[in-house]
Amino acid sequence: FGAGSSGRFLQKMAKVVCLAIRDEDLVCRFSADTFGVMIPGVDDEMGRRLVLAVRNTVRDHHFRLDESGPKVLVTASFGYTTCQPYDNVDLALNRAGDALAKSQLRGRNQLHVHDGNALTHCVAQA
Repeated sequence: FGAGSSGRFLQKMAKVVCLAIRDEDLVCRFSADTFGVMIPGVDDEMGRRLVLAVRNTVRDHHFRLDESGPKVLVTASFGYTTCQPYDNVDLALNRAGDALAKSQLRGRNQLHVHDGNALTHCVAQA
């Protein structure tokens, strides 16, 4: 759809993600096609619920590249990890990256969680 369309799409995606998170969370552009969300002050279960809410919001949103254009099917891959007290930045980012890579291999709105020891696939609810 062209460079301009991809830029507009990423802006729309960022807005959709921002609508799905709490005011105290932070969305940042991690790479050309990857967003990171910092979710402070939550335990593992609450973090998973928040990430699932983001996944569901993206899955259910009706994306259009232009206001009058057709709907575009969008799928996204998600990886999640918590930062442990003994973590350094690289360790936490590597775990999140591993979870994201596993979701990208599976494709279509997948979420994998890395708990520091193992990856877990979180099945989407219909």
